Amino acid sequence: MTLQSSLTRLYAAGALMLGFAVMQPAAAATTVLTFDEFPEGMNLMNQRIYPEVSIYGAIVTNTAALGLYPLALSHVAYADTGQMIFKFSIPDLRDISLFITYMVDDVDVYVYDILGALVGHVSLPPGSPGNTIISFANTTEFPIGRFELVGAGAIYAVDNITLTSFTPVPEPGTAMLFGIGLVGLIAASRRKNMRAQAH
Repeated sequence: MTLQSSLTRLYAAGALMLGFAVMQPAAAATTVLTFDEFPEGMNLMNQRIYPEVSIYGAIVTNTAALGLYPLALSHVAYADTGQMIFKFSIPDLRDISLFITYMVDDVDVYVYDILGALVGHVSLPPGSPGNTIISFANTTEFPIGRFELVGAGAIYAVDNITLTSFTPVPEPGTAMLFGIGLVGLIAASRRKNMRAQAH
């Protein structure tokens, strides 16, 4: 193997590895659930009200009827049983924030990944502010699959649930660098095979 051939392969491999290593920027996509597009009294039990979101145990209600405060307009998701479950089939769902409004505190929020493992828990103990925004940033390996709200006799509702997913997107320069490295390795490999066949 000549020095020039070795250098070509080394440069190609370096470009390939560098392109692969930096091919990790992410594009964020955000969905906000406001519940304002649904009629008051709509039962959300087992409803897939959004393409990638299923809700269990919630009713759409007007906050004025409960004496609660919405974050946007008037409708919220309310749980007369004290428990709501939100399940997601959103690829790469990593961040969630939600507005909780309630009259009786003591509400727990549990966040699980797509395999069912608990990745976050926030408890709103007695004395918590009556209107609270809770945020989760999941840094574990798997994306978020669901979250559950449990109120120990609490009257509470949820509004403006913001779901943020991050999808890795290669930048044009990065993709080009990756491609150059790949082409270089293929060319070096062909040259080596042609020399081997000549001998």
